[in-house]
Amino acid sequence: MKIFTSYQFIVGLYHNILLIILFYYRKRNELDKIELTGKIYLIGITPLVLMLLIWSLLRKEERNILILNGLILLFVLLEILYDWILKIEFRSNWKFLVPYLILYYIANYAIVVLPWEENKVFGEILLGLMILQLGVNTWSHF
Repeated sequence: MKIFTSYQFIVGLYHNILLIILFYYRKRNELDKIELTGKIYLIGITPLVLMLLIWSLLRKEERNILILNGLILLFVLLEILYDWILKIEFRSNWKFLVPYLILYYIANYAIVVLPWEENKVFGEILLGLMILQLGVNTWSHF
């Protein structure tokens, strides 16, 4: 479980740090940097989360881990679908935005809680980064 927890922690660091950077660029309205950071995030997070999901499937006795990692992957896939495949402005349409936001908050929760169960320090670090990420996200929208 130790390697899995460390890997989950790395995924959480990657997720939070890149989203903090992305929201910072959003506040500064640096569209080219937003697009680049978004691509780096999605290209990197997708295989990381797929690995977590596969790892979770191999550990059949831990269904909650499988479900939470599946929801993180679902968030990432929805982001890819909306931004890259459909190329829709979903942030201004509540029918698309609400499912996206629900999965965004679930993914953030899962990224904190999964490593916390095995390593409190990892969980606390990720909680701090998540709070910072949510703060920068909120700040970027004003």
